[in-house]
Amino acid sequence: MKTYKEKTVKVLDQIMCDACGKNCTDDYGNHENATLEAAWGYTSKRDGERFDIHLCNNCFDETLGFLINKRKEILGPFKYPYDNDPLMGSQYPLIG
Repeated sequence: MKTYKEKTVKVLDQIMCDACGKNCTDDYGNHENATLEAAWGYTSKRDGERFDIHLCNNCFDETLGFLINKRKEILGPFKYPYDNDPLMGSQYPLIG
């Protein structure tokens, strides 16, 4: 004999941009957003703080532009010191 019980499960419905408030969920239920995450350690001035910030495409582009310009302001015309520049992004590897 099989017996059943009801189970309530939370399902992600929408993601709103934490900067402009725009809904980042399209008509098909896809959540097109970027997430900025930070977790600060014990020796920082933000000891124990965590951030989980969701941004729409436009706000992400503005934030990324700010970071790129800030780096240019600090480093001048020099190339970023890493081969894979995290501010330039990367592509998912192709499968097959």
